[in-house]
Amino acid sequence: MHVVVDISGDASFHLCTDTPEDLVHIPPSDDDHQRISNIFNNAWKHPKPFPKIHNIFYVAHHSADALAHISRFSNYSFLWLNSNKVGNTQLLFHGTPRTCLIGTTASPAHTRLCERLDCSLCLILRESYDIEKAKSARMFGTGIYSTNVSSKADLYASPRRLMGRATLKSVILNHVVLGRTQLMLSADQSLQHAPDIYNSVTGATSSEGGALAYHEAVVYREDAMCASAVIFYE
Repeated sequence: MHVVVDISGDASFHLCTDTPEDLVHIPPSDDDHQRISNIFNNAWKHPKPFPKIHNIFYVAHHSADALAHISRFSNYSFLWLNSNKVGNTQLLFHGTPRTCLIGTTASPAHTRLCERLDCSLCLILRESYDIEKAKSARMFGTGIYSTNVSSKADLYASPRRLMGRATLKSVILNHVVLGRTQLMLSADQSLQHAPDIYNSVTGATSSEGGALAYHEAVVYREDAMCASAVIFYE
C-alpha cells in the first residue's frame, strides 16, 4: 500500500502489492511527478541555488509496522472530520540525511530500504516518525518538525559521501494533520505536547510578529504525520 500525494492535502490509499520495492518510482512523464515537482520548486524560498530534481518516489507502505502506522494516521485524521472539527491536513516537507544509496536511480537496487541504524531516511520510511528520536533542544520542544518551505527542509538534508562520491539530497513530502494549531510568537523548548485545546503549534515568522524567518510546524504525536513521497535532488 502507498499513499498518493494529492495537491489538496488529502491522503488516498492505493494497493501496490505487485511491487516488492519500498519506493515506487514516479516517471517524469507522469502527471504526479510534475505536480510534486511544482510543489517542491514553488516552495524553494531561500536565496541559494535552485535544486535539480533527479527522482521522485511514492513511499510504499507495505510492512506490518508501516500498515499499522497508516491505520493510526487514517483514524486520527478522520477523527477530527467525524467530530465536525477541521482536520487541517497539509502537505509539508521534512529534510533528513541518509547513509545509503536508496533513490539514486529507479532500479530495484535503489528502491529498497537499507538496514543501517544511522540512516535516518530509511528508519523513518520503515518505522514512521519517532517522538523518542526527537528529544533534543528544539525551538518548540519535543515534537516532529516540518515546513511548507522546501529550501528550509533542505537545511536538514545534509549530503553524505558514500563510495567516494556525494549522494543526492532527500526531502520527504508528508501529509501532516495539524488540526487546531497554536501560532507561537516565541520559543518554548519545554513543550512536550501542544497547548490545551490545540493539536499542534506553528512558529510565527517575522512578518507575523514571531522569531522565524521561514515557516515550521510541530506535531506531538506520531500518528499525525505520514510520509507520502520522497524527492531526491542536487
